[in-house]
Amino acid sequence: MTKIKIEKSLVIAFLVAVNPVSIYQSLSCMVNGQFACLISCFLFLIWLISKKSNHLTFISLAATSILMINIKATGFVYTLIFSVGFLAFLWVYQKEKFKLVSKYQAVAFFIEAIFVGYNPYVTNTLEHHNPFYPVPFLGSMSSVGRATDLLSVQDTPANFHNQPLLLNLIRSVFSHQEVYTKPTEFKIPFTFFSSELDAFYRPDARVSGFGV
Repeated sequence: MTKIKIEKSLVIAFLVAVNPVSIYQSLSCMVNGQFACLISCFLFLIWLISKKSNHLTFISLAATSILMINIKATGFVYTLIFSVGFLAFLWVYQKEKFKLVSKYQAVAFFIEAIFVGYNPYVTNTLEHHNPFYPVPFLGSMSSVGRATDLLSVQDTPANFHNQPLLLNLIRSVFSHQEVYTKPTEFKIPFTFFSSELDAFYRPDARVSGFGV
């Protein structure tokens, strides 16, 4: 690898590592920043495996999968979706790698389910009959619906309801920064007011700056 390639790779790695989610929550107890970095690692690894792979990249992908599953409840869902999607890609375009990646990912899920994730996944299954307790993924559909409705009301500004997705996207990016879900107000792009700085004292902004 030449010097220029090393420099480019370092710049890309730095930009990915200092993504807004990671920096914003680095001084809090929330794990979304770490989770964002793990997703970035996962995506870069599947790209690397699709180009040029070896056992080290397979092991790295499996290790990243274990960390993603264990870091938060939704990690299992993301890891499963990305893994199935990547395996489908390999089955269609690179069948010679399909078996190897399948084996490593199967081992990763087994290690996570039985050893690394024994608590909470196994203990939740034994005690509450739901590996994702208290998240009602495996509960009744009415429970899932109630949980979804509650989150929607709490985390969505009032003027976002029943509006076109494109309009809500524009509002979420080009509005005054808010930590509370009150109705949004547009502002001139790339400008800010001193009152907006208060939103960054908290680790979970709701409006603008990746808040919605």
